[in-house]
Amino acid sequence: MADEVRYGNLPFAEQIQFFRGKVNVPTQAWTDLWHEAHDVGFMVAGAYNAELLADLRGAVEREAIAGGTLAGFRRAFDDIVARHGWSYKGGRNWRTRVIFETNLRTSYAAGRFRQLTQPAMVQRRPYWRYRHSDAVEHPRPHHLAWDGLILRWDDPWWQEHFPPNGWGCQCFVEALSERDLRRLGKSGPDQAPPVERRTVTVGVRGPSPRTVDVPVGIDPGFGYTPGRFTLTEQLKSALQAGSGKLPPDLKSGLEAKIAQPQPPPPTLQEVIDEGLERLQAMAPQGKMSPIARAEAVQEKLRTALAEEVGTSTAMTVDGDPKAVALVQEASRRFPDSWTVYADGAGPLHVSHNPMGRGWAFTATAAQAGVPIQLPTGTVVPVAGEGWLEVRHQSNAVHELAHRLQALMPQLDRYFQQLHDRRTAGEPLVPLAELQPGLGYGLHELTRKDKYLDPYFGRTYPVGGALEVMTMAYQCLLGGNLEGIAWLLKGDEELAALAVGLLFRWRP
Repeated sequence: MADEVRYGNLPFAEQIQFFRGKVNVPTQAWTDLWHEAHDVGFMVAGAYNAELLADLRGAVEREAIAGGTLAGFRRAFDDIVARHGWSYKGGRNWRTRVIFETNLRTSYAAGRFRQLTQPAMVQRRPYWRYRHSDAVEHPRPHHLAWDGLILRWDDPWWQEHFPPNGWGCQCFVEALSERDLRRLGKSGPDQAPPVERRTVTVGVRGPSPRTVDVPVGIDPGFGYTPGRFTLTEQLKSALQAGSGKLPPDLKSGLEAKIAQPQPPPPTLQEVIDEGLERLQAMAPQGKMSPIARAEAVQEKLRTALAEEVGTSTAMTVDGDPKAVALVQEASRRFPDSWTVYADGAGPLHVSHNPMGRGWAFTATAAQAGVPIQLPTGTVVPVAGEGWLEVRHQSNAVHELAHRLQALMPQLDRYFQQLHDRRTAGEPLVPLAELQPGLGYGLHELTRKDKYLDPYFGRTYPVGGALEVMTMAYQCLLGGNLEGIAWLLKGDEELAALAVGLLFRWRP
């Protein structure tokens, strides 16, 4: 639809966390808060009443940050204005679009900045490429000129040019690796363009005009990086050093905010509920075959993951070319933050065996330097070093999930909790008794619960039920529509947990 925002309107964890970390700051004009102060203060110009501002913030979070629509925000805005008798400046359509889009795009940019500056991501992809969105109807010449510019992530140019760079700007940043640069025919990053500057006075019709120095091509008020200025930095510079960047309202609010404890991680049920909500939104309406429904869900899930958490990172692996291709493709189906974290944990070696069952091994700190016998031979690993043997694409997803599980036990703990909840009091049973003729040994035990296959509940002496997570992701992300249909129809609770964690959990 013409009046809906198309860029960055699918929320992700870092974006939501950034917005929820702000404190409300009553203001009379849009110039009352400037640049980095917006990282920690929520404002709507002219909303000086605390209750009015709180209601506006709630509407922004529901409709702009949590994945709503501009039309929904306008309905809420009209109701809030009527209840509070607020007389605001500007036309209703223009004002609501400015509030909606500015909060949406700056929170999106702040969330992406925090993802891109994670240590593992910086190590793996240290270059950023400026991209101009073709969706913009009236492109800015400078933004077009910057399209494709590649600089190191810590180049000073980004401090004032990290998008958005103006009202309605939909530019964005991509992270690139050394390998990406070579594919583009580059031996290194570009040279940052010279920065021309201009001095302008803004807010001249309001109570607090400002005369500011801004780079040419950047709208006044946008010459900073959303998300760079954290609460801790804000306190050090604005409160302790007395830099005067923040008004007294925000200083006192920040002190109260800092004193609050950090929110706990989401509970098992909260993640399941979010996953159920997402699956219900992805499932098409009307009668159709299970395979057609699975295909629709798969397409929407892949699109949402790519847009909200990023799924473009192929892990660095070595080994058999066929296995390398399978594992790298599998890694691009998981969130970038997961694969980047695993990439930084240690080297990964892969092999291909089309007749095998597949296996995975990741060395712990205690196993570092100790000879380990693997099916392919004896190795002396370093901590975090891994080996996978895979046979096809969905199996590659399964075995890679075992590596992610070993490196991120807090992630796997959610699956273990679900398993414990569902199998309380259930005895261990040999898989060979439940599924004779499939080659299981008597040492392979399971708690079968209501799993689609008893193998889901296989329990190991060390680690517990390690197949719940890997089988769930093999079904969801392995590319086999029968597997997706099987899981969606037969175990919606497990499917919801797996989906919820893809969007909610970060290492």
